[in-house]
Amino acid sequence: MSGADDELMKEVIYPQSGMLFKEEIIGPIFCKPKLIPLKSVTLEKLESMQQEGLEKMKQMEAQRIEMEKQEAEDIAAADAKAVEGGEGGAKRTDIWAADES
Repeated sequence: MSGADDELMKEVIYPQSGMLFKEEIIGPIFCKPKLIPLKSVTLEKLESMQQEGLEKMKQMEAQRIEMEKQEAEDIAAADAKAVEGGEGGAKRTDIWAADES
């Protein structure tokens, strides 16, 4: 009984009489590359602020050097005038002297 029953109870599935499932193959899916910035927006702002600060310091240094040159030229011109004007008259000392009382 078991041998005859096994043959009768065997179920056979063909494409015409049932559904077939195909094994899915999972493969890589390629998409467009996403570009990320090398520097963040905050870092770029900080770098620009630092660059502006350096430029201001350079400008201030250049102005200071120019003012020192101008002062040196003014002092040299005043000394030249004093030497030219002092040749004909009495000599004046440039140092401070205490009053004698």
